[in-house]
Amino acid sequence: MRRFSQRNPLVTLSDLNVTPLIDLAFVLLII
Repeated sequence: MRRFSQRNPLVTLSDLNVTPLIDLAFVLLII
């Protein structure tokens, strides 16, 4: 996802908001 964000500036903003949510989801699954 980060590779695509580098190409599109608009995608970077959405990735910044989505990446943390995904990280939290993985942490919850691990717990």
